[in-house]
Amino acid sequence: MQKALAILSLLVLSISVAWTQPNARVQIIHNAADPAVASVDIYVNGDLFLDDFGFQKATPFVDVPANTELSIAIAPGNSASVDDALATFPVTLDADETYTVIANGVLDPGAFADNPDGKSTGFQLFVKTGSKEMADNDDEVEFFVLHGATDAPAVDVKARDVATLVDGAAYGDMTDYL
Repeated sequence: MQKALAILSLLVLSISVAWTQPNARVQIIHNAADPAVASVDIYVNGDLFLDDFGFQKATPFVDVPANTELSIAIAPGNSASVDDALATFPVTLDADETYTVIANGVLDPGAFADNPDGKSTGFQLFVKTGSKEMADNDDEVEFFVLHGATDAPAVDVKARDVATLVDGAAYGDMTDYL
């Protein structure tokens, strides 16, 4: 009887562990201005995750598996399968963490103007850890800034031409929440 209870307990524990797969929260933003990737398909571990995802579009925050390596593949819109991928990125996300992932850059930097600050503009994923799905205070707005224009020099971000919120951000620079 004890052996049967031990096996039953182990079975319940196994089902419970499988049922409570740790997750991370992720929002994906398409900010790659390269016309070759105006619309992309995104695959996760070979399965289609987003179909025909357009430039300057964003997903809501979604749950994805954590603590395991994910293969994120970016393919042209209307791709037939993950085999059409233009770039693949291995990503491991921490459980109970929230991320914003921004696809940015160009596929062939030689076909575009050089970045004025000498930064690499190759296609990549910028990742913001500790992303917020809402502001800490209901009466305020919180945001972060990512300089994502491959052909622009360092920039300042000002509020009403009075306060400088970001000073001298170069391509790829990302701020904390403001």
